[in-house]
Amino acid sequence: MSDHLRREAEELKDEKAEKQSALKIRELNDSAPGELSQGLIHLQEQHILNLKKENEERQKFEKSKKYRQFRWIPISNILGVGEMKQEEEEEHRANILERIKLAESQSQDNSIRCDAVTQVALERMKEARLKLEAEARQREQEIVEAKAKTAVIEVDVTKRVFDEVDAQKDKDEFLSERRAQELFDQHADIQKEEELVSANERAQKKENAKMTIAEIRSDLRDQQTMGMYNLNIQQSADDKKNRRQINAKIMDVKTLLEELDRWFERTAGVLNAPPELYEKLKRNKRIATKSHLARFSEILSSISTRLSEIEQNLALLELEDVQMNEVIRKIKTQISSFGEVIANLKLTLELDGIPIDPAKSGEFSELKKSLFAAINEMELVPENRDVIKQQIQERQIEAMPQIETLAIQN
Repeated sequence: MSDHLRREAEELKDEKAEKQSALKIRELNDSAPGELSQGLIHLQEQHILNLKKENEERQKFEKSKKYRQFRWIPISNILGVGEMKQEEEEEHRANILERIKLAESQSQDNSIRCDAVTQVALERMKEARLKLEAEARQREQEIVEAKAKTAVIEVDVTKRVFDEVDAQKDKDEFLSERRAQELFDQHADIQKEEELVSANERAQKKENAKMTIAEIRSDLRDQQTMGMYNLNIQQSADDKKNRRQINAKIMDVKTLLEELDRWFERTAGVLNAPPELYEKLKRNKRIATKSHLARFSEILSSISTRLSEIEQNLALLELEDVQMNEVIRKIKTQISSFGEVIANLKLTLELDGIPIDPAKSGEFSELKKSLFAAINEMELVPENRDVIKQQIQERQIEAMPQIETLAIQN
């Protein structure tokens, strides 16, 4: 532990020394060029000032020269002007020469001074550079030594870290194996529990399935029984409806008998008239009777059509305890017997001077009576209302035990 602390302290000391040496080198590099540049700048500024002064003196001389050239001179003094002008010019030239010499002397002094300062600055910079190079070599040596120490420390630290990591890894693997074994045991227990629960659920489902199947079978039997009752009731209702339709058509036929009788009465007065009375009848009366016979024939056709419809319905519906085919065929045969008789009577009514044949008129009356008797003998088809009532009662009786059972279960 003490060796480790010592190494860390030495490492910190080396790092601090490196930082200080780098800082000193940077300061020397920054300060040496600064002094030299300051000296050069001072010399340059002094030289610029000298040139500026020389330029100002030259400008003053030029101005004074122009002033003397263009200044107005009175005519009275024109003789003495030449002498004064020459003296002033000589004096001014002497002053200018003296000033120029003084400026040149100052410029030479400044140049000498600048050269001396520059030489001193260069010597100082050379000394500082040599000193910096020596210090830099020393710092480089110290850095090399510090890097060597750092490498040793890094190797030591890396080895120690690897040892600690390996130890922690072994510990984690041991804990992981123990935890995995615990989880495996828990999973085995859970699996056993799930198998037990699944077995119980399967047994319960099997029992529930048996009960459900029994209930479904019972419900199906009940539904089948009720369905048969409903079907019988529906069939009876349809049978009743069909019988009612046939009865309606039979009533239509009997209603047509009333109209047929009315038209028969209209023709009877002419057809049954004695020959002497028939001869006295006007033609329009006979023509009207003929039209009455035509209407009589139309009603017979309507009755025949209704009977054909009844016959077709009976053939399609196949109603039990209904036997009307013989009666219908008999009536239709009687209706067809009217054709020849009515045709003969209509022809006689059209001819003038020919009386009605009493045999034909009598046959017409007999056919009418037999037709009426046959149609009146037609009976209505029974609608079997009692059968439907009985079937409904049986269905209610069959449903009563189920209602009681449901009430007991609830």
